[in-house]
Formats: sequence, C-alpha cells, structure tokens
Amino acid sequence: MGGVGFAVSGRRGDDPTQYPGKLTWYVVMTLMAAAMGGLIFGYDIGISGGVTSMAPFLEKFFPSVYHKQMDDTSTNQYCKFDSQILTLFTSSLYLAALVASFFASTMTKKFGRRKSMMFGGIIFLVGAIINAAAVHISMLIIGRVLLGIGVGFANQSVPLYLSEMSPYNYRGTFNVCFQLMITIGILVANLFNYFFAKIEGGWGWRLSLGLAGVPAIIIIISSFFLSDTPNSLVDRGREEEAKTLLKRIRGVENIDAEFNDILAASNEAKLLQNPWQNIFKRRCYRPQLVMSIMIPFFQQLTGINVIMFYAPVLFKTIGFGSDASLMSAVITGVINVLATCVSIGFADRLGRRTLFLEGGVQMLIFQIAVAALIGVKFGVTGDVTELPKWFAIVVVICICFYVAGFAWSWGPLGWLYPSEIFSLEIRSAGQSVNVAVNMFFTFLVAQIFLVMLCRMKFGLFIFFAFFVIVMTSFCYFLMPETKNIPIEEMTQIWRDHWFWKRFMDDDRVNGANEMTRMEQQSSPKKSKKRAKVDSISKPTCLKRQIAVNKALEEAVLLREPFQVHESMSYSLLAGGKRVRPILCIASCELVGGQESTAMPAACAVEMIHTMTLMHDDLPFMANDDLQHGKPTSHKVFGEDVAVLVGDAFFLFAFEHVAIAIKGVPSERIVRVISELAKCVGAEGVIGCQVVDICSQGKSDVGLDLLEFIHIHKTAALLKGSAVLGAILGGANDQEVAKLRKFARCIGLLFQVVDDILDVTKSSQQLGQTAGKDLLADKSTYPKLIGIEK
Repeated sequence: MGGVGFAVSGRRGDDPTQYPGKLTWYVVMTLMAAAMGGLIFGYDIGISGGVTSMAPFLEKFFPSVYHKQMDDTSTNQYCKFDSQILTLFTSSLYLAALVASFFASTMTKKFGRRKSMMFGGIIFLVGAIINAAAVHISMLIIGRVLLGIGVGFANQSVPLYLSEMSPYNYRGTFNVCFQLMITIGILVANLFNYFFAKIEGGWGWRLSLGLAGVPAIIIIISSFFLSDTPNSLVDRGREEEAKTLLKRIRGVENIDAEFNDILAASNEAKLLQNPWQNIFKRRCYRPQLVMSIMIPFFQQLTGINVIMFYAPVLFKTIGFGSDASLMSAVITGVINVLATCVSIGFADRLGRRTLFLEGGVQMLIFQIAVAALIGVKFGVTGDVTELPKWFAIVVVICICFYVAGFAWSWGPLGWLYPSEIFSLEIRSAGQSVNVAVNMFFTFLVAQIFLVMLCRMKFGLFIFFAFFVIVMTSFCYFLMPETKNIPIEEMTQIWRDHWFWKRFMDDDRVNGANEMTRMEQQSSPKKSKKRAKVDSISKPTCLKRQIAVNKALEEAVLLREPFQVHESMSYSLLAGGKRVRPILCIASCELVGGQESTAMPAACAVEMIHTMTLMHDDLPFMANDDLQHGKPTSHKVFGEDVAVLVGDAFFLFAFEHVAIAIKGVPSERIVRVISELAKCVGAEGVIGCQVVDICSQGKSDVGLDLLEFIHIHKTAALLKGSAVLGAILGGANDQEVAKLRKFARCIGLLFQVVDDILDVTKSSQQLGQTAGKDLLADKSTYPKLIGIEK
C-alpha cells in the first residue's frame, strides 16, 4: 500500500529544503485511525453536560441538586444549577488527566506513541464500564478518574503521533483531524443524550455513560494495526526499522534528507539525561515552554468548554425547555464539526497565525453579542419567566458563530501548534506540559463556571471576551508561523523571530551536549552518532549561506579603484557552499555566541579561501580555467590582476576582522587575528602549499607526509574557521581544543573526498577541471592507496 499515493503538493514551490515524498494512502489511513483518539475526549466533553441535566441521574446520585431544582420557584435564571458537588463530578476527570499526562510522557518516550495510545484506550474503556454500572457515587468518581487517565494518555500521544507521521506540508491537515474527532465525539454524545433522555424508566444515562466505551474500543483496535512513528523508532535505537517505515509512509526510496534530520535530532535527544530539567532551565527552550503553557491556558479561557460542557444546562438556564436545550446543544455540535473541517482545509494553506487571529476576532464579536443579549433580557437579577422565540433563535445563532470561530482556530490549532514546535529531545515532556496545563484549566473553568455565572451574571461572557482580546494580541506579536516547516527544523522559527531570538543565543539545542557528542565521535561504539557540526541541517545551511553571501556583498561594494573591486566581487561572489563561514558561525553559536558576532570572521575566512583559489588557479600553479563553473579570475581579468587582487583579499580579510567585529573584548579580536594569520602563514596554508608543490612528481611521498600537507593546508582553514567562531563566542580553552581537533578531522575528510571526486567526476559535475591532480602528478590518497580504500 505504501507505493500507492499521490504527489505531495509542494506548496513551497521550488524551495530546495522540502523533503521528497508522496502522500500515500497508507499514511492517510494510519493518521485517520490514530486521530480516532480524539473521540474519547470529545465524547466525554459532550456526554457530561447532557447526563448532568437528566433528572433520573440527578435524583439517583445528586439528590440534593435534584430536590433544589424541583423546589426552586425562583425565576433567577443565573443560579439554578450552582452546585459544587455536581461540577466536581464533571471536572474530576481533568485532574486525573493532568496527573496522568506526566506519566504518559515517560511511557510515550520509552515504549512509543502507539502503545501509549493503546494503554489510554484500555483504561478509558474500564472507566466507561464502571460508570455505566454505577450504583453509588464512589463508582462514578472511580470511573471518572479512570476516564481521566485514559484522556491524559491519549491527548499526550495522539497529537505527537500525527505530527511525526504526517508529511511536513500536510501536518496541519492531519493534526487537525484530532480536533475533528473531538468535535464528532461531542456531536455524537449530544445526539445520544437527546434520545436517551426520552427513554422511559430513567436509565438512559447508563447508555450515555456506557457508550463511551465504543470510542475506546476503536482506539484500542486501531492501535493494534498502527505502526509507530519513525521519530520514535529512531529514538529507541531501531534505526533500520525506522528507515524502512519512512520509505513506506513517504512512498519514495530517497528519504535520506528527512531520515538524517530525524537521526540527528535523536542523537541530540539521547544526550539529554533529564528533559524535564532542560525544558524548564534552558533558555533555548523558553519560547516553546511559554507556548506550551499559554496556548492551552488561552484555549480554556476562550470559554468554549463551558459552552460544550454545559450547553444543555446553559440553554436551559437562559430559558429553553429541557428538550429544546438538548437540541440546541446538538445544533452547536454540528456547527463545531463543520467548522473544524474548514481548519482541515486551510491550516496548511492560510497558516496557523491567520486562523488564530481571525478566530479570535470572530469569537470576540459574538461573545460580546451574547453578553449583550442576556444582559438586556435578564439584567443583573436574572428574573425572567418567559423568553420570546426570536430571542432564543438569536442567542443560538450567536453561540453558533462563536463556536465556529473557535472550531477553525483555537480548537484544532491549540493541539496542533504545541505538538509541532518541540525538538525531539523534549517533545514528550513538552507535550505533557501542554496537556497538563490544558487539563488543569479545563478542570478549573469547569469547577467554577456555574459559581461565576451565578455571581457575575452576563458579565461572565465579558470576562471571557477580555481573555480573547489578550490571546489574540499574544498571537499577533509573539506567535511565529509554522506551516510547511519540517518538524525537526522548527528551531529556526524562534531564531528568526524578533522577540524569541534573544533566548536562542546559548546554542541551537545545548552547547554542553555538543562537546559531549564530539567526544563520542572517537568511540567505536558511538561511531554511528553524527556530530552536530556535521549534521547541520540542509535548511539551516541554506539560510546561513544566504546570510554569508549578503554579508560578503556588503563587504566588497563596487568602488574606486573599480577594476580591483570588480575582480574581488567576481571571485568572492562566484558561488560555493560557504562551508568555512558556516562552520565558523556554527562554532560560535555552539558555545553561546550569535551569528552576528561571528559573521565578520566568517567573511574573512572566505576572503582568504578565495585568495588561495585565485592563486592556485594560475597557470604556473594548478592551471585551472574553471572555478564554481565559471571562468577563473585570471581568465577574465588577467594573470597580473589575479595575483594582486589575491594579495588584496589577504590583507582585506585582516582589516575586516579588525574593524567589523563589534561587542567583543579586544583581547578576543587580537587572538582571532593571530589564529587566522597562523592558519594561513608559513606553518599553514601558504607554507604547506609550497611543500605540496615541491612533492609533485616525486615517488617517495608517503601517507605521513601527505597527511602533514593536508592538515596544514586544506584542514588548516577549516580548523581555523571553527576555532575563530569558538573564540568569538567565548569558548574556554578546553572547548576550543575539542573544536580544533574535530575540525581537523573534517578537513582531512574534505580533502579525501576532493581527491576522489577529482578522479570520479567530470569537469561539468565539479564546476572545475577534473583530473588535474593526475596531470600534475600530485600525491593524492587515491594515488597512494587506491580509489577502493
């Protein structure tokens, strides 16, 4: 089934950072099955309010509330249902879910998302059976606690599963399906309540509570047939199984880019011994932590759950009859489902921010409208004996528009957004924070809603409207867009945000962990783990490449003398991957510095690299006519100009370091200049270029001499790039030494690959003359030990 599918739409156009793949039918069916986990939460939300408005249920378990209603002759519509015991029954589930979510984090990480969903379904099923068979209030409470545990596990694992399994540009669509299932669960519960309330004998409430087992059975059965996510499999050391699964769910063989990003994220995650401590203490996780707390907080302070919990009670409170109140709740349930479908269609097109903002404005308008209508009709006394039909219709319409605004914004996106913003090493812990905060405020609002309605009257809706204003402002100023961004590349949105970037200066994930990872590289047991500098993601490299190119353009603006600066600009901006500048910036950020701090040194390194290429391409050196697929500088401007402009680059690099670096102690700048000179001088690139030239054509060159040449030539500038960035970032001597050793290895690897490509690739593929080493009779690794080795 994995081979059957249709091409990913590629909404990002020709953006080279997108992962290849197809939206396969296998992944569609898998994600829809997983989304069924939302049914148990939705069904419980819908069933609770309906059951607590059924007279036989109240008479059996809450006789004091039942008799208060029967004996109450007051016309005050605000305070008829003010019962802490009754609301405790409804909201106790959410306290249990809150506690369970923290245990679910450990289980989800250790055993996988699928088993966590299955466990939640089983516990929820047991709770449903106990509630349906309840003969005493204690059985109801025990059942509710078990339901809460099931909800905690499902809400913690299902959104993660959906986010990790979905193609990045359909993640919003499929994750919103979780909220769709919640709304369907609410609608089905409302329909059941409507019909079961009419059953003679007063036992319909048992059916309403017992049928909660049906969605639990659905998620249990679905879990048996689901595969786990590639991210979870990699995190648990099952890399080959993860790679096979990734090929199946993406429908293509070329999944290396996505798999490598997942692998790199997993390696980072394994170095964090305590994700809970890191998520609360590390500055670089502060943006995600704030979002995981504020989004569920705001989601509950929209007032939506008081509408869904107590829709029948609320409509009954404002004067609808019992049947009419249940039917009105069914109507709002239908609107809820339909509006969620809007979010499914537009979350990945319009983006999360657009829907958050539009939904907030819509909810605000109709919340104020409801407050005005109830305030005008009931006043502050709540005394009213009869409501006109037109009033009832207008109230229902306003509530429907309010529900629609929530259902295509804060409803689904309140689960989607937190589930996609965490890096793998803290993802389970972060989602648990999200669920715990959600459940706490769900409990709190549910517990105090009827008291607030009785005390605040119609002002309660103004209270919630105030928070809608606050949360919409929060979205506008502090919430970056996440649509179409691969889940393992999400860190970049915080680095680019005007406010959150200030928290990302201590490293991309954890600088101390990076040093540990470098040490692990030398261990055979850890040979499969990739160092962070070697696993800088493709999208991040592209962003940094663009930033470096922009800085280089600004450094060599065309000015007098024009021929000199034109030649400098031609050679410096001819192209290239900018490996050395990127390595310099990455090293600086690794130890706590910022890109802007390292950029002048990064540019200087690239200027010196350009100088070495210009000189090396000359006829009396390597005699190359192509560089980056373009004619070399001496072919365009002449050999004499190429020599002099190369010298100008050499001097300008040091000038640029001296005057362009800002906000760094002068002793660091001096150290950088000294380090750079050593890399290039008699003991570095220039000195070993002489040794390399003198060894051409000789038969007694061995591997030791060859390694000496390349350590002090090719590796020297790469090593210098890493060291310069580390010094500017404030690294200590131990960290600088580790980075120096690591970058030297990369430099040797770089030269080995370059030697192989010179033999195996064409000039067109290389962008420079192929086979020149062989023609010059240079000593290379393929020449000394053979291409196979």
